[in-house]
Amino acid sequence: MDVTTLILKADLFIKLVLLLMLVFSVISWAVFFSKFSFLKKTQKESELFYSKFRTSRNMEDTYVEATRYNDAYLSLLYSAGYTEIKELTTKGNLEKDGIDNVERAMIAKRDNIVNALSMKISFLATVGSSTPFIGLLGTVWGIINSFRGLALQHNNTLSAVAPGIAEALIATAIGLLTAIPAVIFYNHITSKIEKIEQRSNSFINEFINMTYRSYIQNQQPQKAKGDKRSNGTKKDIQENVQ
Repeated sequence: MDVTTLILKADLFIKLVLLLMLVFSVISWAVFFSKFSFLKKTQKESELFYSKFRTSRNMEDTYVEATRYNDAYLSLLYSAGYTEIKELTTKGNLEKDGIDNVERAMIAKRDNIVNALSMKISFLATVGSSTPFIGLLGTVWGIINSFRGLALQHNNTLSAVAPGIAEALIATAIGLLTAIPAVIFYNHITSKIEKIEQRSNSFINEFINMTYRSYIQNQQPQKAKGDKRSNGTKKDIQENVQ
């Protein structure tokens, strides 16, 4: 007797359990392929943007380039940081305290990106942890039915209960076949998201350092020079008074 025949002859409750796990399995595979495809795309586009970011000498040109990579998480981080810089510089020169605002804006964007990437991933964890027990429930139910049927029959042999037990054990097997891929998918995608978060943190630090060099360090010599002129003017006024 093959597996298909056992499933067709199984109890209605066991069939419902198998159908539920089939639905879980299909959804988990769909979530995996969807996430895997997008993660591969965003990582590829991010590396393309990063190569342009490293070679560019103008932040405005890099911002224009970032708008062309809508799915690259690094370009989204750059856009968030540069937009904050533009808003701060419209009110005057970017002060040192403004760097903290830029960093907070990029960290908030990073959190949004990670949260978006993590959506539906918890479903894989749920499938991986629950389907073995759902399958076990079907197995227990089937074994109970087998022994109840055995009690009503006069033929108390193993051959009388073997088909029912085999039907019940299928539920456990299907539960494991559903759970194992879901656990693998969850661990794989979670690992990729963690790497993206680490890469984002490194990029934020690099962007902040570049912003500090471009907007803060370049302003300091000018301020020092302006202070010197101011002191000279004050000295001339004192000499004229004397």
